[in-house]
Amino acid sequence: MSVRPQLSIKAQVAKAATIALGLIIGTWAFFGPVMAWHHITVFGILGGVVLNGEGPHDPIRPRWGDEDVIIHPDRLAISGVLWLLYLVLLFWICRKLARWADVNLFQRRTRTA
Repeated sequence: MSVRPQLSIKAQVAKAATIALGLIIGTWAFFGPVMAWHHITVFGILGGVVLNGEGPHDPIRPRWGDEDVIIHPDRLAISGVLWLLYLVLLFWICRKLARWADVNLFQRRTRTA
């Protein structure tokens, strides 16, 4: 069983900041409002949820304020799966980047006796 060396405080802060920024950007891209025109707002890059404020109200659709809520379950599910894959990739890249930064940027060298 191998023991990983502890990251320096600077590397831990850099890793946490990178993960936080990546979570904000990734979550916004997959589920946030990304497109809007006239009275229509599309949430997520695949358009899993759409707010439609144009035209007459469709009594079958749920409403949010004055807008119809259109939910595409297949697009929402695909967005969720892609978001989870994005998270795995984000954490993997941040782990590798923190180890590299600890040695190369913050000049932390392991000493050998």
